[in-house]
Amino acid sequence: MDVESAVAARVVEDAWRRVLDWLGLHAPGSHAALLDGADPERIDALEAELGVRVPVELRAL
Repeated sequence: MDVESAVAARVVEDAWRRVLDWLGLHAPGSHAALLDGADPERIDALEAELGVRVPVELRAL
C-alpha cells in the first residue's frame, strides 16, 4: 500500500472509530446492532469476481 492510500485508510478508520464511540455513548442499541465488516480475503474475492478494485477508503470502512 502506498503512503497516500495508507493515509486515506487511516483517516477513514479514525472517523469510523469516532462514529462507533459516539454510538456507544448515545445510541447503544444501534451500536450493538452493527455487524463486523468483511475481512480482506472476502474483499479480494469480490474484486476478482467483479473485475474492479474496491477503493481503499471503502475497504478500510
